[in-house]
Amino acid sequence: MKTYVKNRVRTYLLITLIPLITSIAVYAVTFSALSSAIKKTEQSVFSAFTEYFEASLETAIEKTHKIVYGYDYISLNCSDVSLGADDDKFTSVKDKLVAIKSETPFVTRVALPVSDGFFITDAGLDDKTYFTDTISRLVGQSAEQLEKTYGEYSAEKIRLIDFGEYSAAILSVDFVADKKAVWIIDNGKLKKSVIDYFGYDNFVLAIGEIKITKGRTDENSFKNATIGRSTGINYAMSIPGGEYSYIFIPLWVFFSASLVLSVALTAFLIVKNAKLAYKPIEKIAKKLNGNDVLSERGEFDTIEKGIDKIIEQKRFAEEKAKSDRDAIIKGIAVINVEDVKAFFNLLKTKDFSEAGEKLKKFVLPMTDNVSENEVAARLLSLSGRLNAELDKATKNFKESFLTKLDYKSLFSNALSKDNFISATDKVFSALQSYTDEYGVDKNDWTEAVKEYVADNYTDANLTVAYLAQKFHFSLSHFSRSFKETTGESLSLYIDKIRINNAEHLLEEGMSVEETAIKTGFSDRGTFMRVFKKINGITPSRYKKRG
Repeated sequence: MKTYVKNRVRTYLLITLIPLITSIAVYAVTFSALSSAIKKTEQSVFSAFTEYFEASLETAIEKTHKIVYGYDYISLNCSDVSLGADDDKFTSVKDKLVAIKSETPFVTRVALPVSDGFFITDAGLDDKTYFTDTISRLVGQSAEQLEKTYGEYSAEKIRLIDFGEYSAAILSVDFVADKKAVWIIDNGKLKKSVIDYFGYDNFVLAIGEIKITKGRTDENSFKNATIGRSTGINYAMSIPGGEYSYIFIPLWVFFSASLVLSVALTAFLIVKNAKLAYKPIEKIAKKLNGNDVLSERGEFDTIEKGIDKIIEQKRFAEEKAKSDRDAIIKGIAVINVEDVKAFFNLLKTKDFSEAGEKLKKFVLPMTDNVSENEVAARLLSLSGRLNAELDKATKNFKESFLTKLDYKSLFSNALSKDNFISATDKVFSALQSYTDEYGVDKNDWTEAVKEYVADNYTDANLTVAYLAQKFHFSLSHFSRSFKETTGESLSLYIDKIRINNAEHLLEEGMSVEETAIKTGFSDRGTFMRVFKKINGITPSRYKKRG
């Protein structure tokens, strides 16, 4: 009993692992699902922002190019700049630059190059020195320096350069050779727009060289990255893992609670059930012993003896079953394999009379010189396979006919030689009569033969004899059945398939010799003879006619 209790304790300790492993699995799956959902949300927000920012810049770029290719700007660029800022052309271009700035709120300054080193801005016409000073004051670099910087990155559509409080956006102006439009971006306004958009407490967003940081970040690599479809700007965003830590706290609580409950459950099972569960074993031992007096060790001895007796009985039953199986195997071993194949093929062709005779021939050796029990075992095994094959052969027969015939019962109950032969005569005679009366379709196997010929006509070894062996028929029966079903001999059918394909090859320009080989003929002479027999002309004349 002490040993039993120890084993039960071990069992309950193992049970502890079940909720523990379950908790770990649930935590892992939930963690993965939440992480995936968070990632998708990040990617969705990031994608939405890049599309928004790209659309804003795309509009500004489009309007900039419209100005550059407009009459007012072209005329201005080629005119005498001494006309002054009061000229209508100056005013028109300036107003369009103001519109760009107003539609892109984080852009605080816009300028386009004009000949002789002048720039026209949203504030009017500025000379080179004045505008250079303005840019230098805001970003610390001159217009010439910015243009040079852009030139080093000519593959990009637009270049963003971060200068702290402000950034410079430089855009190629194709109409003005080697000149670039310049936008000055207010980083403070841009940062506010980004923070309002994302709403995270901690993140780093890189827009080109502009880096916007909010809160604490401890990530060294960016989680999301893309390239603007219109601008070519590189966007990248990083969000620290601690940003979502509050979401995973319930998972840790669940995991800890599961662990505590597992330990508590184990203790409860040990205390309440270890000894109580021993009672059924004690009762079994007493029943097997036949009295209620058992020693400390006697109950287990009694159970062991009882189990030994059960095992012995089981072994006897298995040996008896094996003996019956051996009898069946011996019965099957005396049957000629080719006779069995022939029998099955006769079923396929619906030649039930001949099939019945074939069946009786290989049943006889199964039942000779063996005991009645062995005969019954062999015939019962045979009837199972036979009924399955008859099911296939009669799948299209009328249900009323099959119900009346009831061949399954006839064969299953025919457990002697005479009864089995009698059942064979009755069943196969009825099937043959039904076939003769209703003209049951025999095309099942012929279609398979046709399909095989169509796939393998190029094989020079494809003959009637080869096909008869392939489909397990005798040569005479195979040829006769094919002609009865299709109306033509199999050899002629093969020749027609080959010649039909040969015609196509000749029409495509292939030589007679090569065509003969490609269509499965052994030599050129045989090919020419068969071709003329079927088409009435030689292959050469057919090729010339085509």
